[in-house]
Amino acid sequence: MVKALVTGACGFVGSEVVRQLVEKGYKVRATDLPQADWSPLKKLGVEIRPADLTKPETLAEVVKGVDVIFNPASLFNYSSPMDAMMKVNVDGIRNLCEAVLKHNPSLKVFVHWSTLEVVGYNMFDPKYLPPSQELTEEYSNLTPGDSPYAKTKWLQEQEVWKYHRERGLPVIVLRLGTVYGAGRTRKIIREEKTSLTAKLINLFADVAALGSFPKNINWRWPLVHVQDVAGAAIFLSEKPEAIGQVFNIVDDGCTFSEMIFAVAEKLGIKLRPLEFPSLEDLWPPLSKYLRGDLPPKLLDTAYRTLVKELERGGRKVWMQPQYLVSYAKLIFGMEGWANNFKASNKKLKSLGYRFKYKNIIQALDEMIEEFKRKGWLVQNPGLGHLLKEGLLY
Repeated sequence: MVKALVTGACGFVGSEVVRQLVEKGYKVRATDLPQADWSPLKKLGVEIRPADLTKPETLAEVVKGVDVIFNPASLFNYSSPMDAMMKVNVDGIRNLCEAVLKHNPSLKVFVHWSTLEVVGYNMFDPKYLPPSQELTEEYSNLTPGDSPYAKTKWLQEQEVWKYHRERGLPVIVLRLGTVYGAGRTRKIIREEKTSLTAKLINLFADVAALGSFPKNINWRWPLVHVQDVAGAAIFLSEKPEAIGQVFNIVDDGCTFSEMIFAVAEKLGIKLRPLEFPSLEDLWPPLSKYLRGDLPPKLLDTAYRTLVKELERGGRKVWMQPQYLVSYAKLIFGMEGWANNFKASNKKLKSLGYRFKYKNIIQALDEMIEEFKRKGWLVQNPGLGHLLKEGLLY
């Protein structure tokens, strides 16, 4: 029987990996912070060993005797500062890799979670893409910018590859799109009133409630269902030829317009198609006014003022200014917009993996049902809620 270790096992992704491993007959050891909510995993009958990636002395017994390690553990929180991100995401991965090499040198596979954010938002700029505008794993212009999350995940990935090249760690790297799906939220770093996916659905509902929206916004943000994240990770761990390779973990995708109209239909919101220039046509003239330091500085000033006002009223912001501004600098620096951009999953499919969810629209019914039951969907979406709440809180 194969024995697997799952780090970050109490999180949204980690818990799904544990569930699927148990379902497939693996012997599973789960690790996460001592203060995590372990109750769902206890019901699965897995071995539980609390540990902390920032404390090397807690890792020795955790990594011993396992055949494969699934490592989704990271600090993923857009309200966390750079020093906290460095401590967990960069120092933590060194601690884990050192523990593996010292206490389990015969490990067969180390599956590491990265993110497509390491590519940087210029992945949408056609001058950096092939004629097909498909982002493949061969893309080498990695410019994650100054966002603490994107930058530390990029540094984390470099550390993992260094251990693979220089010390033989059997690494497979997964670059994930944004993960969606119904499921519980994690309550370790701070209390979450909702989930990221629910925030996204609320944002789409806010936009749809405006009453009209273009049907030709072909922009695609890389997304993937949590069940396919876990499924792909386990699938690749069983493929020896995957070791030493990076894989995009994204679904087939759909356009932003398709998502907005699908959410409107599911929520009974009347939405009228609007004629609008494509981003491909609109961006070049618009970018002339967005390049340089002025737009990000104005955005920084405005957003910091908003944050101070909200915090004064006891509200918590979901995204700190340094994240928003770092992303704005990357986007405003683009000279063009790849209207047919798509993150490719062909490499994963070429090995035989078949997605359960081809795009987020297939999962809307189950997600909306759960979010309604938990009170996570707003009752009166629209411009007022979008400006006041949006994706920021």
